Amino acid sequence: MTRGFRGREVLSAISNTAAASVIDVSSPVQSLKIIATAKALSLTWEAPAHTLTGAPVLRLSGYRVYRSEQPGSGSFSPVGESNEATFLDSHFQFGHTYHYKVRAVFKQGDEEAESEACQPFELTPRDIFPPAAPEGLTALYTVGAVELIWNASLEPDVAGDKVCGREQGKRSQRINKDLVPTPVYRDSAIEAKRHYFYQVTAVDLSGNEGKLSTEAQAETK
Repeated sequence: MTRGFRGREVLSAISNTAAASVIDVSSPVQSLKIIATAKALSLTWEAPAHTLTGAPVLRLSGYRVYRSEQPGSGSFSPVGESNEATFLDSHFQFGHTYHYKVRAVFKQGDEEAESEACQPFELTPRDIFPPAAPEGLTALYTVGAVELIWNASLEPDVAGDKVCGREQGKRSQRINKDLVPTPVYRDSAIEAKRHYFYQVTAVDLSGNEGKLSTEAQAETK
């Protein structure tokens, strides 16, 4: 039955038709910069002006930000998207090294395509941000001491507080040797019939010291 058919092509039926859109994406975004703030890492970059074919950018839908703590092939993961040429990453830790890339995202109908990633930006944020000043400091004279109480700073990395005091007409100086872990202090190094003034500052785990609180005063008897 097969005699005379050897070497002869046998074609299958034609497959279904598939359509694909070609999206003219831009070149990688430029001038990626990152600044560390107390609450987030602030990313900025320049929006692309032209596509790879030189045409004006028309179908740019936003940007996708990628991050890695161990840079290498395939080690970058998306951490968020932005409609503008800015992004805030609040999920970070001071002292850790991070690497970022940004890609422009283009859409045409239901199709989506990304530009090539920009050059990675490396950053190791350092905590140089002092905590806020404690509030509500009050001083109350009791027998043999002045009792101080205040509202502690709300930053999660506060290590403790310093207490400064002075007698009326004299210079203020620190009166506690070690940081106060709780917002109370008892000053027993006082004398009768004197006027004392106090202030408190907060210190974080990185050694940053905040501003002085408002001054509280007490008169001994």
